[in-house]
Amino acid sequence: MVAPIMLLLLLTVFDFGRGFHAYISVTNGARQAARAALNDGVNCTLGDLQTAAQNGASPYSVSVANPVESGGLCAITVSYTYTPVLPFVTGSFSLPIVGQVGPLWSGTMAETAVSK
Repeated sequence: MVAPIMLLLLLTVFDFGRGFHAYISVTNGARQAARAALNDGVNCTLGDLQTAAQNGASPYSVSVANPVESGGLCAITVSYTYTPVLPFVTGSFSLPIVGQVGPLWSGTMAETAVSK
């Protein structure tokens, strides 16, 4: 009787761990791209910053939006669509006594970094 509940709990923790790792990777990708924009000879363009964002977000393949340059600042947005193993993490579900719960995770995460 306890084994299915423990397995579900273990899978939920595993799923959130994967999601947290993906979020940290997306944040690192945005940070690396902003750091690359600080280097001399690097323009605030997608071609110059995309490789830095991809390397920083490894092992995840992230999407990089066109960087925005305004007032001497370069803002780059890195995003990743996370797909969980358990379906109720991104959807809502009903629990006895508690009622409607969810969604626990939206599925898409994005981070914007700004450099001078």
